[in-house]
Amino acid sequence: MRSGIVVVLAVFVGCQVPFTQSSSVKRAETHLARGNALAETGNLEEGIREITEGIHLAPRVAPLYFYRGIIWYEKGEINNAIADYSRAVQIRPDYKQAYLNRGLMFEKKGKLDLALKDYNKVLEIDSRLYIAYISRGNVWAEKGAFDQALLDYNRALLLNPRDANIYVNRGDLWLDKGDIEMAVADYSFAIKLNPKDVGAYISRAYAYDEKEDTDSAIMDLSTALRLDPRNAVAYNNRGYAWFRRQDYKRAMEDFNSSIRVNPGFAEAYYSRVELWLAMGNRKAAYLDAQRAASLVPKEERYIDRVRRLEQEANDRVK
Repeated sequence: MRSGIVVVLAVFVGCQVPFTQSSSVKRAETHLARGNALAETGNLEEGIREITEGIHLAPRVAPLYFYRGIIWYEKGEINNAIADYSRAVQIRPDYKQAYLNRGLMFEKKGKLDLALKDYNKVLEIDSRLYIAYISRGNVWAEKGAFDQALLDYNRALLLNPRDANIYVNRGDLWLDKGDIEMAVADYSFAIKLNPKDVGAYISRAYAYDEKEDTDSAIMDLSTALRLDPRNAVAYNNRGYAWFRRQDYKRAMEDFNSSIRVNPGFAEAYYSRVELWLAMGNRKAAYLDAQRAASLVPKEERYIDRVRRLEQEANDRVK
């Protein structure tokens, strides 16, 4: 999992706001401070309402739109976030943070070319903003442009060689390219920089699995679960590792734990299908396949599994 969105939005939430000193703008600043404080405690609607009051007082202050855009994103209202970031850059054409976050919103919506355009603009404004290279590298990777992605991750590392997230992202890229050894090396360096990086252990376990080094994969996933006992992905992946070793009891325990901590995690139901089939319980396998498909109706793997199980059942009746 590439981590650009989380990194960037977290970095800029606490930026200082360059207000002037007019009375209306001072009052708007107070509304902004209240709005951000409310949002930090989970009161997103109230936070938006407070910042909107500030915008009514000072409609030409770009940071008001920027911070309201962050809260819109936290509410899951990406179109509203894009509208606010667009207003911010209209007022301040050099507002690199707003371009950066708008690029992330476009990326979330799958509008990768628009995201690239915004990241290019950020780097035109500030060519040393390493987060922009990470974000642009993520888009290149999503587009399958591995060489461009690698170039951007390397540029980011030149600017900030101590950021573990960059090594994880580059490790994902090596994995996509099929270079398992390079992927393991990058994940390992990320873990050296941040021994509590759960995602790095999960990613390295996946790379180990690609090397058919199941023992190392299980060790990494167990470490991830010690750090984060409610990580559904780690339980699911370790369950699959146990399954490949034909340790069905431990596999079932892990798949069940994955579903327990996240009942909406479709992949855990899908993984458990194979286990039920290996144990001879076709009815349970079918129910889990149906559950996975109902949770993510557009996932072809899940739909195809349901169809194949139905066809096999019909063939046995004949």
